[in-house]
Amino acid sequence: MLLNNFCDAFNKVILKARDKPIITMLETIRVLLMKMLHIKRDKIFKFNGNICHSIQRILENNKKNAHNYILVWNGHENFEIEGWTGDKWTVDLSSRSCSSRR
Repeated sequence: MLLNNFCDAFNKVILKARDKPIITMLETIRVLLMKMLHIKRDKIFKFNGNICHSIQRILENNKKNAHNYILVWNGHENFEIEGWTGDKWTVDLSSRSCSSRR
């Protein structure tokens, strides 16, 4: 999914270069890529947090929805999680596995 979005965005950017002769097209694509990389580089240098904004939003959303689940200790490093719908999963922290297979 991520690769497909990247390809779609790249194809959209190079549309105006496609009608040019091959050398001019490649030069235009090279310049466009340099501009894109420069913009991303500037964003990275301005970032000063530990977690990027999109991941931070996902974590906040997960924290907000965590009250729908009950966590019960099931042994050494094992836990059982019960959802509000009655679904149950077991999590083994030592092997980093979950019965939901996620």
